[in-house]
Amino acid sequence: MFGRPSYGTLGLVAFPYFLFVELLAPVVEAFGLIGLAASLALGAVNPAFAVLFFALAYGLGIVISVFTIALEQWSYRAYGGLRERLRLTAWALAEGAGYRQLTTVWRLRGLVRYMRGKNDWGVMTRSGFATADEPVDGPVTSP
Repeated sequence: MFGRPSYGTLGLVAFPYFLFVELLAPVVEAFGLIGLAASLALGAVNPAFAVLFFALAYGLGIVISVFTIALEQWSYRAYGGLRERLRLTAWALAEGAGYRQLTTVWRLRGLVRYMRGKNDWGVMTRSGFATADEPVDGPVTSP
């Protein structure tokens, strides 16, 4: 499917995007973070440059998120009022400081699990709308 014109947009755009951006992004990001920490510890990188580069990358992520919120508001008006948009903007500011790195760890764990042959979701226990006197996993019966 990869790069084959007979699959159209799926084979030429969507699948390569998934493979190189979505699948390998946590690996590249993890190597980048580890390499940055190691190079700062060894003195191979100027700390002022590293802070400036981090600020630029972090700022670009914020700009993209804020423009996405503005575009969504301009086109669909999906977000309620100003308060909700300000809350989303605050989350856009906080995303790059911890949550993104945590997401990278989760995605790496998923890739490692997949490479080890574990491609199931595990045991899922339904909790749904059951009350205390109804069995959670039992069959649904009507009175």
